[in-house]
Amino acid sequence: MILSIAPGVAFTAFGFAVYPVITIISMSLLVATGWLPVIVGHFKTAAHTPETIKPLADAELPTLSILLPLYKEANMLQQLADMLNAIDYPSEKLDCLILLEAEDTPTAIAAMRIIWPDFARILTVPKGAPQTKARACNYALDYARGDLLVIFDAEDMPHPQQMRQAAETFAQADNTLACLQAPLRIYPRDGSWLQAQFALEYRLLFSFILPRLSAAMSCLPLGGSSNYFRRAALNRVGGWDDYNLTEDADLALRLAGFGYHIGTLSLETLENAPHKIGIWFNQRTRWQSGHIQLLHTYAAWALRQLRQNQPTPKSAFKWRFTMLACVAVLAVRLFSGLLFIASALFYFVPSDIQFPPLLTYLNLGLSALFIAILLKYAPANNWADRIGLVVTHPFYWAMTFLPHLYALWRMAFGRTGWLKSPHQPFIPNVLNAPIR
Repeated sequence: MILSIAPGVAFTAFGFAVYPVITIISMSLLVATGWLPVIVGHFKTAAHTPETIKPLADAELPTLSILLPLYKEANMLQQLADMLNAIDYPSEKLDCLILLEAEDTPTAIAAMRIIWPDFARILTVPKGAPQTKARACNYALDYARGDLLVIFDAEDMPHPQQMRQAAETFAQADNTLACLQAPLRIYPRDGSWLQAQFALEYRLLFSFILPRLSAAMSCLPLGGSSNYFRRAALNRVGGWDDYNLTEDADLALRLAGFGYHIGTLSLETLENAPHKIGIWFNQRTRWQSGHIQLLHTYAAWALRQLRQNQPTPKSAFKWRFTMLACVAVLAVRLFSGLLFIASALFYFVPSDIQFPPLLTYLNLGLSALFIAILLKYAPANNWADRIGLVVTHPFYWAMTFLPHLYALWRMAFGRTGWLKSPHQPFIPNVLNAPIR
């Protein structure tokens, strides 16, 4: 991979050094293009009356399999058992697979001490490489009984009625709807600035961007959990990529390549924010690494198809325009921090470089739009705290540039190992509070 990443990094560095204006213009247009599908989806959402979902009786609900891939999560098991017991779905229609890695003895011992619901089973994933969440989920596909499947992470607390909403939405849609993404809402456990910014990022992504992408096109970058799938669609596209560090986003592109659609739900899943900056850094590095993998893989595939000029059968995977838009959204997440740093340096540090007024207006317009959206979704109870989070949010995005650089280094030298994020249970008052 170093042969494909190194030229891109060198070209970008050369551009900033020799042609800074052209480079800033190119990156600004890239960011604006990435936001375009979201803006289109916003107007489509505003003009469209939401469709009423018909409730299903318990007897009409399909069997649903819950996949819980766990690794070094002994401290999270009791909370997971409480979460499963709180689900509002007929127990005879539920099938839960608790996926443990063969070498993870502490979690296995802790799991045997937990009183699990009758519909839960413990499944040990054989030792092998790569040891990833995607590999565990693929292994579980042969044992899952449901026509629908959902993935949850160790710290997830989904709304008790979220599974009903998913089943009812699938029942009312045709078979091209392959996946539904539930919104993830971050609880800033310690109330720190970093956790609040992480919560703001998630609210922006899951409450604003993804629903509008769903309205604008059939492809959207999935989150790592609370994804509901039709079993038949998963089987057709070959499940998850064992080696991709953002297997969810990769799966979204492959679903789109096979002509499937992805929708969103309204009932949320509560998650904890990273409680240490090192955990945030590793998590961000893993995300950025996976996005780099995606851009590399699908760009290489598209160029190969163009060079060979071979038509792809309609029943197989093929490149689609919506996939390009989805990749543009991923690229925006990769380049936002870099664009912020570069723009700040070139605009505010004295130099002889002259930028065209149109570029300045474009960046100001994008910034004003972004600020307005952030103010709406900032997780604060008063306007002073909300404004404070929004004003300092660019610094949060600038921080993402460091894990981006580290991800580039890791990918260039083939370091695709999983950077595990440890989790903590919710504090009792949050665990017992209703999820709204």
